[in-house]
Amino acid sequence: MKKLAILLLLSVFGCNKKPTENKIETQQTDTVQFKPAYKTAEAIPEKLYSETEIEIDLQGNGNKTKASLQQIKEQVGNPLEDGTPAEYIIKFDNANIPSLNIGCCAAKLINEGDLNNDGNEELSIYQEPMNGCTYTMTTYTFKNGEWKQLIPPFLIPTACEEIPLDEIKKRVFQEKNKIYIYQTDINDENLKLIKTEAKLQ
Repeated sequence: MKKLAILLLLSVFGCNKKPTENKIETQQTDTVQFKPAYKTAEAIPEKLYSETEIEIDLQGNGNKTKASLQQIKEQVGNPLEDGTPAEYIIKFDNANIPSLNIGCCAAKLINEGDLNNDGNEELSIYQEPMNGCTYTMTTYTFKNGEWKQLIPPFLIPTACEEIPLDEIKKRVFQEKNKIYIYQTDINDENLKLIKTEAKLQ
């Protein structure tokens, strides 16, 4: 009977516990506030994964092209133990724009606008890791019929917490004709963001 009473008390207090929020300060003293964490991929609401299809002007002619994430290969077993990872491409509804193979793993697509002032909008890929909780961000530009990396991949540690897409969209931006990224200070326990001029390819 005593055990039952203790279990009931623990369940009541456990349910009243509020989710924590992370605050990350930048060098400019801006504060990026994350939503409450979801500890597993299964617990993350489906709407957070909705940015797998966007419209983007890749040719600078004012015509938007539909870009969509497509899985072309299923994962078999554990890729870290002799298995093979899943594989993804970005496919476009314009026949003049070739697919962009991004490999493993699932990703979100971001229209960055015209970052380098060439008339074309740039495409960023926020991509899940094969294992662990550190994502990558890569920005591509479409020039002379070919895909090229404009900003090489940089790491975004998440501490296994879902970062809202609105915050991810702020990681790459243009300011006074220069392109900047927010990198994470991995030596700071609060994962402080540091504004850094991007090294263009």
